[in-house]
Amino acid sequence: MLDGLRPLADLKDLACYERAWWNATGEAHGDLDDIVVAELAS
Repeated sequence: MLDGLRPLADLKDLACYERAWWNATGEAHGDLDDIVVAELAS
């Protein structure tokens, strides 16, 4: 991964992540951003 970031693996809530991924658009992706940040922080 770029800059040493690990890929998102073993997500706490895969269904929530997938739902946010498919609902995200270029202009509206706040839910996905929140999930990614929380996973990276854990």
